[in-house]
Amino acid sequence: MTLSCFPSAKAAGAVTLNLGAFINTIISFIIIAFAVFLVIKDINRMKREKGSDPKLITSPKTFASQNISGIIPGEAISFWSGK
Repeated sequence: MTLSCFPSAKAAGAVTLNLGAFINTIISFIIIAFAVFLVIKDINRMKREKGSDPKLITSPKTFASQNISGIIPGEAISFWSGK
């Protein structure tokens, strides 16, 4: 049995290969995924810019030297002695 068009094949209950619908779904998915990617990328960029500080600590050594230089000797002694 040969069916010449899609509506007659579908009416007869034949299995059809709907490549157009499949390709349309793939293209729609790619467009939506790309849009979500761009939104998330912008959100991450805005978070980074919001929390950025010009005196950003770049290494553990810099972090330690900044913390040690900020301690007043009297406060450091009272902190470690527990008084």
